[in-house]
Amino acid sequence: MNKLATSIEQSRKLVALGIDLQTADMYYLPQVMNEGETLWPIDEGYDLDDTDQPAWSLSALLNVAMTLIGRQDLELRCNWNGKTWFAIEMAEQSAGCYDAENPIDAVFDLVVEHLKD
Repeated sequence: MNKLATSIEQSRKLVALGIDLQTADMYYLPQVMNEGETLWPIDEGYDLDDTDQPAWSLSALLNVAMTLIGRQDLELRCNWNGKTWFAIEMAEQSAGCYDAENPIDAVFDLVVEHLKD
C-alpha cells in the first residue's frame, strides 16, 4: 500500500517539535485513529482542534522542508530498484542525505533533523 501522508506517530513527533499546524493538509479522523489510519483532507477554512491529529502529505512536507532549509535545492530521488528513496539537501560544500523506503519518510527525516536544531 502506498503511503499517503505522515503516520500518526510521525505527525505527533512533528507537533511535539513545534511544526506549524497550519502547514498540515490532512488529518486523521478522531473516532477511528486507534482503529487504523483513516485520513481526511483539510478543507479550506477548517480549523484543527484538540481532537484532530494533523498529517502532512508529501507535497505539504516538501513545502515545510523548503521553508526550513531556506533554499529551493532539495532533491528527491529513488534508486534504480524503486525500493529506496533519498531526500538530498544540497549545500555549498556538502549534502545531507536522508534515505527511507518511501519519499514521505525520507523528507520526514530531513524535516525532523532541521526542527531539532
